Amino acid sequence: MAKFFRIFFMVFMASVLSGCILQSKTPLFKEAEGVLLLGQKKQRFASYERDGATWKKGTDTAIFDPQGHHYNVSSGKNYATAEFISLGREKYVMQFEEGKGSFVYILISPHGKEILLYALLCDSLKKQNIAGVRFDKDNCFIEPSFGRSGFETLLKNLPAASLKLQAE
Repeated sequence: MAKFFRIFFMVFMASVLSGCILQSKTPLFKEAEGVLLLGQKKQRFASYERDGATWKKGTDTAIFDPQGHHYNVSSGKNYATAEFISLGREKYVMQFEEGKGSFVYILISPHGKEILLYALLCDSLKKQNIAGVRFDKDNCFIEPSFGRSGFETLLKNLPAASLKLQAE
């Protein structure tokens, strides 16, 4: 799993992640496919974790700075890039990369100033037997054939969002 992803997102995903998250060694989407879902100005987002029926604010924030068709993401000490790829029907996949050849994928649903995050955990994906996903111990990797249609398949079995980012 990407180092930045572990450092930044693991803080507020700790109670959710029992294994690793869907990833690839090469980008599935080109930067030009990205949309500036969060707007064209630099914005800070606070992290939240679902705690029963309520949301509990985390201690971390992320700054999303638009650059071309992607965002440079900073947690203050660490940097990464994120592209939001439209899947239609107000659903997106975020392709997240820290610059070391490891790309992580999360499904996204925007709701005003909130962005719901749907972690694609390997344990859950293994139970679904999704074509185009390869498993290696606790890790899971997207095969090149997975594509946009693979994410559309994942949308059909979307779990409840347990994480969110909210604009500050």
